[in-house]
Amino acid sequence: MSWIATLVLAGLLPQGQGQGRLILPPVKKPEPGAQPAQERNASQEEVQSFLAEAARLRRSVGMAGPALELHLQRMGERFRQPAQLALEALRKADADLAFGLLKVVQRFGAADEGRELLYIALTKPYGSATREVLSTMAALLQGDAREALFQCLAASIPGVQRAARELLQGQLVAEDLPRLLELAGDRRTEVAGPAMELLGVLPSPQARECLLRGLRSTDVVLAQTACNALLAHGLEAAPDLAAIVAAPARDRGFGYAAFALALLEDRHGKPLVTEAMAPNLLRELQTPDTFAQATAAYALSGIAFRSDDTEGKAWQDEALVEAMLQVVAPRGFVANFALLDLPLRQRLELFTGERLAGAEAWREWWKVRKGGGFLGLRQRIELSEATVPMAVLGVRSERLTVRFRGPALRLDDKPGVLDFVLEPPELLALVARLEQGGFLRTPPALPPPGDIQPHFVVSLELGRVQARYTAWSEQDRLLPTLERELAAVAQGQRWQLYRNPKRDGDALAWWREGKAWLAQNQDPAVRARRLKELILGALPELTPGRRATAHAHLVAIPDLASLLTEQDGEAIAAWLASLPKVDDAVLPWVEVAILAPGDRVWRAMLDLAAAQGENAARAWVARLFGLLGADKVLACMADPRRRIRLQAMDEIANLKDLRAVPILLKALDEEDPEVVRTAVFSLGRLRAAEARPVLLARLPAFDEASRRTAWIALGRIGGAEVVPVLQAALSQPAAEDRMAAVQALGEVRDPRAAQLLAYVFTARVGDEVGSLAGLFLRRQGALLARPALRPFLRANNPQVRREVVLLLAELGDPEVIEDLLQMVDQGGGDAGRAVRLIAGLTGVNAGGAPDPVRVLREWWVKNRDVPQAQWYLAALRKAGIDTRLGLEQLRPRSGVGAVTELTRILLATQDEPLRALTLTMLRDTTEQDFGGVQAGSPEAAVQAIAERYRFHADSLKAADGK
Repeated sequence: MSWIATLVLAGLLPQGQGQGRLILPPVKKPEPGAQPAQERNASQEEVQSFLAEAARLRRSVGMAGPALELHLQRMGERFRQPAQLALEALRKADADLAFGLLKVVQRFGAADEGRELLYIALTKPYGSATREVLSTMAALLQGDAREALFQCLAASIPGVQRAARELLQGQLVAEDLPRLLELAGDRRTEVAGPAMELLGVLPSPQARECLLRGLRSTDVVLAQTACNALLAHGLEAAPDLAAIVAAPARDRGFGYAAFALALLEDRHGKPLVTEAMAPNLLRELQTPDTFAQATAAYALSGIAFRSDDTEGKAWQDEALVEAMLQVVAPRGFVANFALLDLPLRQRLELFTGERLAGAEAWREWWKVRKGGGFLGLRQRIELSEATVPMAVLGVRSERLTVRFRGPALRLDDKPGVLDFVLEPPELLALVARLEQGGFLRTPPALPPPGDIQPHFVVSLELGRVQARYTAWSEQDRLLPTLERELAAVAQGQRWQLYRNPKRDGDALAWWREGKAWLAQNQDPAVRARRLKELILGALPELTPGRRATAHAHLVAIPDLASLLTEQDGEAIAAWLASLPKVDDAVLPWVEVAILAPGDRVWRAMLDLAAAQGENAARAWVARLFGLLGADKVLACMADPRRRIRLQAMDEIANLKDLRAVPILLKALDEEDPEVVRTAVFSLGRLRAAEARPVLLARLPAFDEASRRTAWIALGRIGGAEVVPVLQAALSQPAAEDRMAAVQALGEVRDPRAAQLLAYVFTARVGDEVGSLAGLFLRRQGALLARPALRPFLRANNPQVRREVVLLLAELGDPEVIEDLLQMVDQGGGDAGRAVRLIAGLTGVNAGGAPDPVRVLREWWVKNRDVPQAQWYLAALRKAGIDTRLGLEQLRPRSGVGAVTELTRILLATQDEPLRALTLTMLRDTTEQDFGGVQAGSPEAAVQAIAERYRFHADSLKAADGK
């Protein structure tokens, strides 16, 4: 600390020990040989320069990491005493600049600067930078930090007190207890309060004795602080608090003690407020003091919650809610509101089972419930053989409520509620198993703050008494037990959900009959048939929610199709036909109906589908055809309804059933153009060779749309005579015809077709037809497209050569590497693309190099005469992929010997260029092309390509007997 600062501080503030007075360091004497003050002082120019550099460290600038470190390093090199300069600037700095100046002090300061920071902290407020000031001071003072923080604890600036308190919490030791006790006894609240709060960090009898005195303070702030500090002592404070609550109240300390004891009870899950304390608490409940009433109610509600009182009178349940609502839903000022609000809200939610949003909602709810003999929830209910017939075990989630009832209660038919009646021993055993898992046996979790809804609620009701367990999270400890036990019981009792109220009016009599039937029929198959009959019998009366449950139960029956009769299917069809609206929600029942034997049911389902709107009918029929199977779809090709016939033609093509070919050929004679086009299209998808001469002969008679469809169908069927026809179609004047011809050629796996596509691609560069030809060349694959495109590398048109080079590069042709290198040399828009394509051809990725042109040229000079397979092996080594592949296995047309290893590499790497090169190796060695991958191709597509190569290899090996 500078000598001026020391003298000023000594003159302004008292010295010595006791009552929070400041203890300051002695004045430093000048050392022999020290420089005169005027030489030590920085020049005005240096100060201005320093301030300019320091301004860059303002918090709002946000300099951090390496940039901050470099800036501090430069300041240390440039200025003789950066820490002292920062301290001088700090005296006039705002909070924003203070953060930056403190970084300089942290870096270059020592204990002297720490002592000067103490003086600065005690004399000037720094707002949001106050804590940083004190933490910097503490770091510099090291062993003397606690002493300085204690001085700050008694400062006159509230922000300094607060920051000192926060920093001291992590540094206090047992030796600090006497000093804290002394400060806690200070008459000034601003000194005693922080000291009391820090006593919470040092649990000891002396600290608790001081804090218990603080509970009785008439100063609300001190009493509340003492209460919170005692809570920080945890269960160690419980005996002292219990002693206060066990005696009649003498002052407000009783209320704080009762509140703290009950809050410890909640936090630690141990009953601390006992029935012996109840008389004292009940007396407080009758006082006019809101604080006394609320704290007494909080403590008493715990006793009531754990009790077996079934009337709500022993602990005055209604008065407890009334008292807690004075805090939760206040109509005026409430002392200690911040202390009481959340705990009382959580206890009120637990005690009432309600979670309401806002004070007004609570008041409206209580207006209805008040005066009706309110009874709060209980932690558990003891069931017996005598009482269990009148009990209800309920489970409620956001989507569903399930109840298990004793037989003495009336069964309700309520939407969204699944009701089961259990025999008394069954219900008693179920509750016992849940209790063993923790239900009603362990203290409940308190409701978390906010609008979080319960994950599920389990309740047990007996008359007016109710016990609940609320799970607030999917990770609740009871969830596994709950799901296991309730699912097992519900599975065995699911038949109870399918009583038809119109037919079986007496629910209890129907239940008894069902129980008797089950006792006499133990065969699982017989029981499954009866469950099916119950579900279908009740189906017309079920609500939409129950229908979903019924469908799940029905399809879970083993071998359901063998149990369904034609009458069952007709019953479902009749019900569906009776609905005012048939939508997607009932489609699962359509799927069940068509499992029934005979033709009447599935045809009725088609009738129902056809009656829907155009779009809905198309979706329904497509779904039905997907379930009916080929035989029934074939039958539908003769259906008199046009829409059904057309969709049957489409579906039979999906099924690849060649039995449909004669029917489709016959359909070519019909007058309906859409029927003809659909038949032609389906013949093409079936690749029906017998349709080729028929389609070729009929081409002149087809209308324009049918002719285009026929070209594409002929392309799929293929054959030597097809290519000339499609070549002629390329000369048609209509663009639609030319595009159809291009698409058709793309379907033909023939070198002549590839050559025609290459011609169109190069002749019509840049237009729609040319682009389509390029697309179908890609689809034809490298083995056909590369030979067709190579002659056009000699084209005079630069744009044509560019397009050919880029497409051949995509197809893995190494002959275009020199052309790609020229693109890289020239720069421009193609350079980056060329670099990526070279990587896919060679495995050399120069995209991240400072000079990719030089890297690629040097590599090309060394490797231009090396086989592509050798480039591939080098790329694998560079990528760290181990393989036993050699050049002999990767020779073009070498067979399928390398397929297993190449497909392994294809799936193992995520590097796109390496994947592209691996696919080139697969194509060249096997002479098969099963597709390529682009940037961002899904893994499923890569997996599918690998599987096709493996299947091809396995097929050849099997044919060779290997």
